[in-house]
Amino acid sequence: MNQSFKVSIFTFCLLIFSVVGCTSSHTPTPSKPHNASVTAPQPQSSPALPGNGEKPSEEITKLMNRVGTILESKSVNFDEFQKTYDGRLATYVREVDAAYQTSLDKDVCQAVEKLKTGKDKEANIETVVKSIQRAFIITFQKSLATLKKGPSEPSTLSKLLQAAPAARVVTQRRSLWLDKGTEFPDTFDASLERLKKAVHEKNTSALAEAAGQLDFIFTKCLVLSVFFELDGLVKERGKDADEASGKRVEASLYYASLREGHEKRNKSAAATISEQFTHSPGQIDVDLIRSLLKVDFKPELADVDPSKLGS
Repeated sequence: MNQSFKVSIFTFCLLIFSVVGCTSSHTPTPSKPHNASVTAPQPQSSPALPGNGEKPSEEITKLMNRVGTILESKSVNFDEFQKTYDGRLATYVREVDAAYQTSLDKDVCQAVEKLKTGKDKEANIETVVKSIQRAFIITFQKSLATLKKGPSEPSTLSKLLQAAPAARVVTQRRSLWLDKGTEFPDTFDASLERLKKAVHEKNTSALAEAAGQLDFIFTKCLVLSVFFELDGLVKERGKDADEASGKRVEASLYYASLREGHEKRNKSAAATISEQFTHSPGQIDVDLIRSLLKVDFKPELADVDPSKLGS
């Protein structure tokens, strides 16, 4: 496992969650089974972690540190995986699945089972990490979309704030990648504060503006994350198959968080990119993906150094 991978995993664990373990079988939250709803899910059915919604509790922070150690070990302790995942975190992921018809918990559990075989370690670790991250990101995106439409239930803001750290860490990573220091997370924080103020003041126009700004900076960083992981994929394929597989997983899961927004801009391009990520690392047309993203996300990428975008 290379050093950049270790830093990436450990940083995310420190900032976001306590993870990861999984049993091969589990019971979904009884009140919201995976196949229960045939109507459009409502954002308010998404879960809430206990404690202060704006930052992880002390208990969660301790578990985050533990997970960083587990993931970096040469021999993964699967008992620790199970202990740290099968609790509040698994409940959160499963409730997100039930609310938004995703299969993140299944993906986590399957990846853990594959990890036990010792094959494709990087890809399976990234599947676990990024799938859990996506649970928070989905809640953030859905809550933000609701707030963009105008005043809503107080719980919507609470859920946004609980999930915000997972979104913020993406802005932090991409800001560092572009040598911009804390510019992106600072913009994220400022927009979030304006949004909170607008919600409390019931200022509809200010709310729409703040939500739009928050959506823009986060979307920008999601797009940049796909470019970042594609760059790593290009560097690793032909050299380290395991690392390349991990990069494919990271790029595809970042894109999964971006796809819904991309479909609204260019449905055909979104389908093409999603299809590309079904291929093996060596078969992915990286230049095609880059070119499509540069066209459809031109506003977000306008001030980005072209060399970072594969130009």
